[in-house]
Amino acid sequence: MIDWGVEWGHARERSPLTVTPETKEKWRAFWSKDANGYLEDVKAERALYEEVVQRLINEGWVLKDDSILDIGSGPGTFAIPFSRHVRSVTALDDADGMLAALRKECAAQGIRNIETLNCGWGEHTMEGQYDLAFAALSPAVRSSNDLMAMEKASRSRCCYITACPSDWMGLRNELWEKVVGGFVSGDASSVRYPLNILLESRRSPELFRVRAETETHNPVQAVVDHYVNYFGIFTEMTPQKVEIVRDHITSRSHDGTYTSRGTKCLYMLCWEKRMGTER
Repeated sequence: MIDWGVEWGHARERSPLTVTPETKEKWRAFWSKDANGYLEDVKAERALYEEVVQRLINEGWVLKDDSILDIGSGPGTFAIPFSRHVRSVTALDDADGMLAALRKECAAQGIRNIETLNCGWGEHTMEGQYDLAFAALSPAVRSSNDLMAMEKASRSRCCYITACPSDWMGLRNELWEKVVGGFVSGDASSVRYPLNILLESRRSPELFRVRAETETHNPVQAVVDHYVNYFGIFTEMTPQKVEIVRDHITSRSHDGTYTSRGTKCLYMLCWEKRMGTER
């Protein structure tokens, strides 16, 4: 019999993107520094995220009087579209730059029902305070314990979102080969691990998929800075490596702008907190 919790752990160990004690602070600093650029991409792709929220509403997983805990919220990727449909959202993230970008955007849009909480998921101790515990593309939820901790924070419902296989990380993978070398795509983000963990735990999860074509436009220097900071997590970014990144991106840009087009696909895994409950 397969122990899916153990298998998920093995998948993380195989991944070159695994957060380690040595890289944890580098990741945190990267996300804080990248927050404003990340927010601009989120705005460009907002139709996808709004579609996810609307699908959750249509399927009955999000209700108008809900309080939602958004774990690893980033700059409000989902917190902002959620805020238009629910009573309140608590955006939890350990990158203070991400939460600062979210607060600035809330002020600009006049959003008053989002509260920010600057802490790591393992530091969160409030139990049963939210109608929905939600985590999307979040490095904070990466094990069966993290998944079950979502239930502790929730009164009734949980939703975990991860990426389906698609081409949207193509540039990152191309640059990895040139700058770090030997990129091996792992499957640590596969939905099969949390799905089977929930089934083994006698939950009755529901799985949905949303897919969309996306397009973003960014200044070349902003894209170069993003990837120089990103690869600095994994390797020393020498002047030669910086030039490799710059040349690769510039050669694929036009009039000082890098345009990224691709397919983004998301799996939405939803379940009730109570064991064996049928919907």
